Amino acid sequence: MKMDTISRTLFVSENLLLGEFWCPPQSGRWQSLNSVSAEPHVIFPRTPVTIRQLGREPAICDRNQIVFYNPGQRFFRSLRTRSGDHCYYVELSAQLMCRLAGGASSFHFASGPSEPSVFLLQRLATRHARERDADVDLVEEALVIALGRSIESAGKFHDLCANQRESTRAANREIVDQTRQLLAARFRERLTMAQIAESLEISRFQLSRVFRAYTGFSLLEYRNHLRVRAAFDRLADREVRLAALADEVGYSNHSHLTDSFHSAFGFLPSDLRGRIDRDTLRTAVARLATTNVRVSSVSDARIAR
Repeated sequence: MKMDTISRTLFVSENLLLGEFWCPPQSGRWQSLNSVSAEPHVIFPRTPVTIRQLGREPAICDRNQIVFYNPGQRFFRSLRTRSGDHCYYVELSAQLMCRLAGGASSFHFASGPSEPSVFLLQRLATRHARERDADVDLVEEALVIALGRSIESAGKFHDLCANQRESTRAANREIVDQTRQLLAARFRERLTMAQIAESLEISRFQLSRVFRAYTGFSLLEYRNHLRVRAAFDRLADREVRLAALADEVGYSNHSHLTDSFHSAFGFLPSDLRGRIDRDTLRTAVARLATTNVRVSSVSDARIAR
């Protein structure tokens, strides 16, 4: 008997629903057409998975991407790791969708880059929402800000890539997808850009330009974000040892992890172990509210054509 999916609600308000979803490798949904409910969905992945929404190009999704589903969207998923498809999802009310998407009722993109500050805010809000004394208004505020920035960033990034020729876009997407697959499986290893480019049989210059244009990150930034985000998702366990965690996600030592983590998130790993209190979440909300949306530059997109 194949195990089905597991979905649980973590937080509900008038405007949105936050949930956690897991589709194990044994589920029959890997071989069938899937669909979301009648609300727009924004997905924050925890594990790598390939998603192909009907009528759209397939996308390899990991902690560095955010996935967007229109109401009732149908799609196929492809297995990438033994962990299956594990993610957090937010269902938006029609009113909130209209407000955050500039009056639109649907997304014109399937995925977009996940800024470090957006990743941090969504994860902190999710962890605080699990607390018995959670500040529900603060959780909703944090999630709405994260959603708004996610939609804005994805829209701007999509527009940068939209004018590329179809033949060029398909070839470049294949390069990026192969690189993402490699990094998802081997981000803990100390692979150089030259080694990655050689494995794809392209030049370092081409890999660098194409990857940035299609992800919004340099290749080394992308790998580092995979590392610090994997580390973040282990910090809910207060007993985790940072030295062991550094080795687990690919850093040479505790100090290297701490420096990279602080550079990405503005917090030390030790600050975010275990319980997330109101003050920590308020600080993250304030920081995101004062930062600018980061997307790949127009010049990067042109070079990649």
